[in-house]
Amino acid sequence: MPHDLHGLLRALGITLLVAFILYRRIRRVIGRQRVRTTRLWIRVGIFTILGGVILFFGAGSLNNWIGAGLGGVLGVAIAYYALRHTAFESTPDGFFYVPNLYIGLGLSALLIGRLAYRFLGATLLQSAAAPDQPPPRNPFAHTFDNPFTIGLFFVTAGYYVCYYVGILRHFQKLDAPTHPDVS
Repeated sequence: MPHDLHGLLRALGITLLVAFILYRRIRRVIGRQRVRTTRLWIRVGIFTILGGVILFFGAGSLNNWIGAGLGGVLGVAIAYYALRHTAFESTPDGFFYVPNLYIGLGLSALLIGRLAYRFLGATLLQSAAAPDQPPPRNPFAHTFDNPFTIGLFFVTAGYYVCYYVGILRHFQKLDAPTHPDVS
């Protein structure tokens, strides 16, 4: 397979994967959502594990730790605000919540925009390499070696961990055994 076609197929695959992830993320912040405790706990676990991995591997400097801390605190504050503006419903069909559209879309746009900026910067750096010099070994290796990027990730992670736990706590106070979807 020619090198250009291989690169094009790889870029297309990554683009389709990112588009699918974006679709799923945006779908979760628009409209009425059924409470599925297992899925919410899995999401809490994923964000917690990702945060730990990023801190372990990416937060080598004090500035990165400060970015992570400030981002996490801001994310928790936004989640608290969002929980106050979330509609909760208990129906015979189960428990539902309606997240604040603007908060979810805004956080998603911030993180996606920053990662796109870093991705484009790495791509431009790779394409700007002199033809007689080899390209950088891994232009994306330092994506999370930046206090601003780490901070934005922790805004998102802090928000979703706190928001999902808040949703779970809200519905845990209600009569969960009468609703089969909440377990």
